[in-house]
Amino acid sequence: MGGKTWSAEEEEVFWIKMMPHSPKRIGDDIENNKEQSWDLIAQKMQTIMGPDARRKYTYLSVCESSNFATRAQGPVATRKATSRLDTDHSLSS
Repeated sequence: MGGKTWSAEEEEVFWIKMMPHSPKRIGDDIENNKEQSWDLIAQKMQTIMGPDARRKYTYLSVCESSNFATRAQGPVATRKATSRLDTDHSLSS
């Protein structure tokens, strides 16, 4: 993945507001949140970040961010991904 590293604010918005509705949502989010396409998530991300957005969010950028971040590349993303996995009781054996 090329381009600028996501800021802590971008990662917070992505993991807290976007991922619970993404095609990669987990646990309770599957039952409680309607799945939204990566295109819609990109549009919503653009709106939330507003004029201070550091980039134009696209299907590819948000989808790649979910893949990239879950491989522990960003400090905020790593905390958010780990937190989401730790609180997902459906993954417990």
